[in-house]
Amino acid sequence: MSKDGRGIPETCKHGAHGLRAMQSALAKIPDDGEDWLDALGPVGAVVRELRDDLIRDLGGPGCISTAQGLIVQQVAKSWVMLQSIDDWMLTRPLMNKRARALFPVVLQRQTLEDSLVRNLRTLGLERKTKPTPSLPEYLATRVTDAEESAQSESAESESERELQAAARGEGS
Repeated sequence: MSKDGRGIPETCKHGAHGLRAMQSALAKIPDDGEDWLDALGPVGAVVRELRDDLIRDLGGPGCISTAQGLIVQQVAKSWVMLQSIDDWMLTRPLMNKRARALFPVVLQRQTLEDSLVRNLRTLGLERKTKPTPSLPEYLATRVTDAEESAQSESAESESERELQAAARGEGS
């Protein structure tokens, strides 16, 4: 139980719980319908690119479920966090020589990596192709496309004739 009745454990140092940092980060995310990745700048661009690549590997936006979309989002975020931790870890020693033990960040990084791998396995590690339409469906789309292009060509040629007639009428 907390000493001061606010819900913060006694063992937690003032400000070490991360609440203020989380509130600050959440305040930067726009809630007006704008894509939240835009608020993250270059990191958001990397997350978006990875997310789009994963969705493409799963067969495209029309082929994934909402649950798969959420997992894709988590995978992209986890990957960026993992890269950030790896960059940080490469500049520091990973072992406490006095205690002859790894620093806790190494174990936490491994936990994050395990979570990432688990999510990737849930999505599937093989690239999936878009479902191909049956022959009747394909032929129906071809006929529709041909009709639309014929209509647009006839409209263009009719407007060209009108322009030519107007030009002849103006020159006479």
